[in-house]
Amino acid sequence: MFGLVVVAIIAIYVASLIAFPIAGYKIAAKWTDSRAKRWSGAALGFAVIFVPAFWDTVPTLSLHRHYCDTESGFTVYKTLDQWKLENPEAFDMQVKSLAPQYSTEFPNRVWLTQRIYVEASQNSNFAHALGREEQKLVDGKTGEILARSVNF
Repeated sequence: MFGLVVVAIIAIYVASLIAFPIAGYKIAAKWTDSRAKRWSGAALGFAVIFVPAFWDTVPTLSLHRHYCDTESGFTVYKTLDQWKLENPEAFDMQVKSLAPQYSTEFPNRVWLTQRIYVEASQNSNFAHALGREEQKLVDGKTGEILARSVNF
C-alpha cells in the first residue's frame, strides 16, 4: 500500500514537471508574440516545480568537486622502510592476533599490531549532504601519523 502512495506521488510530480512548463508557455503566449519569451515562460514554469525539490544539488556537487580536488587523497608521511630504520625493536614484537583489536577506550581506533593502529573519523558538511571520512595510520608509541587517507 505504501508503495502505491509513493508511485502516486512520483506520478503527480512527473505530471507537474510536464504541466507547469506548458502552462508557463501558454501564459507567456498570451502576453507576447516573441517565441523566446514564450520559451522563457516555459523555463520559468519548469523552474517553479523543479527547483524546490532539487535546490541543493548544484551546490553539493560543486562543494564535492572542490573538496575532492583540494583535500582528498592518500598521503604517506613515512614509508615502511623509513619506519623500520627508526624503530628496529618494533619488529621483535609479535602481532596480538590475526584479527584487528577494537579499542573500548577509543571507539574510532583499531589496533593492527601492538604498536600500530588505524584511527577513523567522519563528519558532515553542508546540511549532511557531504560527508568527510578520514583514516590515519598511527604509531601508538610516538603518536606519529604514518599515513592518512581523506575521502568525501
